[in-house]
Amino acid sequence: MDDERMIGRRLREIRSWRGLSLTVTAELAGLSAGYLSRIERGLRPVQRRSTLEALASALQVSPSEITGQPYAPSTESEAVAHSAAPALRAVLRDIELGEPLTAAPRALGQLRGEVAAVNAACAASDYGTLGDTVPDLLSDLHTLTAGQDSSEARRLLADTLHAAFYLAKDLGHGDLAWMVAGHLHATAQAIGEPEWTALADFVRAHATVGLHARERGLALAERSADALTLEDGPVVQVYGMLHLSAALQSAVTGAADSARAHLAEAADTAHRTGDGTFGGLHFGPRNVGVWRVALTLELGEPGRVVELARDVDVGAIPSTGRQATFYGDVGRGLATIRGRETQAVEALCRAEVLAPERTRHSPYVRETVTDLLRRARRDAGGRELRGMAYRIGLAV
Repeated sequence: MDDERMIGRRLREIRSWRGLSLTVTAELAGLSAGYLSRIERGLRPVQRRSTLEALASALQVSPSEITGQPYAPSTESEAVAHSAAPALRAVLRDIELGEPLTAAPRALGQLRGEVAAVNAACAASDYGTLGDTVPDLLSDLHTLTAGQDSSEARRLLADTLHAAFYLAKDLGHGDLAWMVAGHLHATAQAIGEPEWTALADFVRAHATVGLHARERGLALAERSADALTLEDGPVVQVYGMLHLSAALQSAVTGAADSARAHLAEAADTAHRTGDGTFGGLHFGPRNVGVWRVALTLELGEPGRVVELARDVDVGAIPSTGRQATFYGDVGRGLATIRGRETQAVEALCRAEVLAPERTRHSPYVRETVTDLLRRARRDAGGRELRGMAYRIGLAV
């Protein structure tokens, strides 16, 4: 199990490269030396963003240096998705030059259908389809923003950039995700409608990179939510999502009371709005339930996950990607409870069936699978677990 793709081994290598002792690194990260030692030896998984980011800050590296992202593709579809990164960078670079990118862009009617397919692929976390489609689509749509149908083209461009953000972020290309977020922000400003500007702020809050990224993301989410004039419709949906974003940022920075307050505001908003459809955000009571499970994990209360999950009708959310995230979090919570390993494996496998690419590229799912492998016996879900580990690309 001592594999270079494991977080513990990478931590030890980076710490040695920095010339820091285990004790000093633990102090800088706000952890005990014993806890860090167990992480490095593969005896404890890194299950919380706060732990990962504290270690990254202590070692003065990006979190992706510790997780090993972006991960090597394990399927042809994943290879297509990763190969899109250079093309996406090139398109974004050329858009910044302000010139039409395509001499003869496809007709807007054709592009409408393609954007609808991109939105469906984004909801399914189908990164292969996104990688195969998004770069050329962005080029055509950007060119059309200078034409007669510029208003509709901008909205379609914003939709496509939103999908491109998840393609880049979920595959571990953090700097590229930040570039996409900047272009989405510029497009939203050109559209000139508050729901699009707020959506761009939601994305930017999750795309922030570098030192104090969480604090900057939290400030942006709170500022954007406070600036909205609440009416019926999409604006209220994005307002609720901004509070969910602020809840997560607060939880990662250790502000538990603030996280719960933002979650409560989002839940109250969802009670008023019902389930929404704007921007593929799926804001509503069910999605708030999904976020509540994730926040409970981040706040260090994994034992509550099973109880909270019972109240979430996740199958009614029209996004297998969101459903997979939910079952991945349920599996992670179950994995912390001795005697519930088999149920944990079942939940993780269900997540993989729903959205294999999203599940396999989650560093926290990978950590959980690695830890379960260490603990597994052949009669306790070991065969299913080893199969999943093989598909993820972990050593078994």
